[in-house]
Amino acid sequence: MADYTEIVVQFGYMTFFVVAFPMAPIIALVQNHIELRSDAFKMLWLTRRPEPRPAQDMGSWHEIMVLMSKVTVVTNGALLAFTSSWLDRNMDDPSTPTRIWIFICYQYCIYLLMLVMDIAIPDVPEEVQIQLQRQKFINSKVIEKVPDIEAKFSTKMQHKEHPVYETYEEAAAASGKIAAVYGATK
Repeated sequence: MADYTEIVVQFGYMTFFVVAFPMAPIIALVQNHIELRSDAFKMLWLTRRPEPRPAQDMGSWHEIMVLMSKVTVVTNGALLAFTSSWLDRNMDDPSTPTRIWIFICYQYCIYLLMLVMDIAIPDVPEEVQIQLQRQKFINSKVIEKVPDIEAKFSTKMQHKEHPVYETYEEAAAASGKIAAVYGATK
């Protein structure tokens, strides 16, 4: 819990004022790298191995970070439009209505970019989706004992070389007969 709090506070300081201090993300990256290495050293050499605990996702921290990223657009837009000297250098005395329009256009352009990225980048990568489908399929066959689709339609297509058995006992008996024919021992 404390780790997520620290991450969210750092994310807030880094993103809310990135227009005022553009070096903040680089400093945060260096600080996170140092902290990662020091935590790894502590876990490997100084403390007992932590008990692994499963987690579905970040929980409510995800919604907090999404909300913070949306509020960040507003604060950075306001810093850029109303307090930055960049507009004064690049425009001839921008009036307050011009600054307001720049603020509004900036906001909606960034929100549109966020929406496009949210649609374009899937929440679950394709490889993970494939593995989840595979796990679900295997669980249905092994644990729930759902029969194969081919078994339902295979009664008309049985061959002597590849017979389809309805039960485990039939398959075990047949494998015992095959083993006896080829001289294998149990």
